[in-house]
Amino acid sequence: MKNNNLEGALTLLQKAGQLKSDLRVARVDRGRILTQQKRYDEAIAAFQRAIELDPEEPDAHYRLGRVYQLIGKIADSQKVFGMVREIHDKSEEDMVRKMSAVPPALSEEKAR
Repeated sequence: MKNNNLEGALTLLQKAGQLKSDLRVARVDRGRILTQQKRYDEAIAAFQRAIELDPEEPDAHYRLGRVYQLIGKIADSQKVFGMVREIHDKSEEDMVRKMSAVPPALSEEKAR
């Protein structure tokens, strides 16, 4: 992809997907290339598969929303972008919860 050899990259990503069908990043990268090539239906399928593999990963959702925008499916894009916001909000809430929790070692010392 970095050398702008999109067809070569697609071939390698296809092989990677065949060798390890649960490789989410290969699906996202494949979708990115297909989007650049305006092969939107295939890009949508790649992003949807990536989402199936990791529903909490915002990148595939965001890129799917962008494809929907490009092809004029605005309602679908807004729905997907809403999911991206939910994922980010949940991630931030999880981080705040983890940061505000007392580390186990400190809570054990207080109990003594």
